[in-house]
Amino acid sequence: MQRGIKRHMLGAAWLLASAGFVFAAETPTPPVFPGKAGTFVDEKITVEKTEREYRLEVPVTVDLSKPSPIVFAFHGMGEDNKDHYAAISGLPELAAEHKFILVFPAATAETVQGQAVKTWAMTPEGAVADVHFFDALLAKLRAQYRLDPDAIYITGMSNGAYFAHLLGRVRPEIIAAVAAHSGELGEFNWGEIITARKFPVMIIHGDADKIFDISLAQRARQVYQSAGHPVTYVEIPGWGHEWDKRVDEQIWNFFNTHRLHSPPPVKPAADPAAAKSSVR
Repeated sequence: MQRGIKRHMLGAAWLLASAGFVFAAETPTPPVFPGKAGTFVDEKITVEKTEREYRLEVPVTVDLSKPSPIVFAFHGMGEDNKDHYAAISGLPELAAEHKFILVFPAATAETVQGQAVKTWAMTPEGAVADVHFFDALLAKLRAQYRLDPDAIYITGMSNGAYFAHLLGRVRPEIIAAVAAHSGELGEFNWGEIITARKFPVMIIHGDADKIFDISLAQRARQVYQSAGHPVTYVEIPGWGHEWDKRVDEQIWNFFNTHRLHSPPPVKPAADPAAAKSSVR
């Protein structure tokens, strides 16, 4: 009986095929990426019932048909903000030149020493909320743009640099490299930075910084190195507590040489002469 059913089904399939009905395997629908090029200064996302803001820079030089690197840039405390950081850093121009997507997330107010101040991760609750903000924002941008999963980078200034350190520590499986400018490791990061992946970090600091003494940057370098993380250390003579545009290119060169997963080594082409000489 089973053989008869199989023969009948095969015969029916042959008749349909001969009549022009060809059964093709279903092809998965490719993802649609609706993101456009441009500067979007007041973007919003709701994370855990809280509306968060960010500034998005997608240069027209970026080929949106291909996976693009992305850089998250976290501003400093208090009066600093996503738009001010974009203006003083030179990062938008850097993004246009080197063809990467750039996002400036905005901090929310936390109570620090009795005052409401816009900060990154200055309380345990704030740290959790800000990390979740990063996760949600990355997920949203991944749905809008073709992002290179091996080229997700983090930078920041002052309090933003501290948060960049923290993100590297808690998301080393996502973040390819961290560049921290004029910041410190902070209370959540002191001690050994033990992570499954030893992410590379670039520490940039002026030796005339009156807010965070240069010794904090030197100590951060020691903490990372003792835990086996690759460290690029840039100490700027005579420089205070502000972003130095002169290091923008160095930051990109650092990012561009560190990917989450290194490409497989290219095997050298076989030498025909050597191949012949090895035959016995």
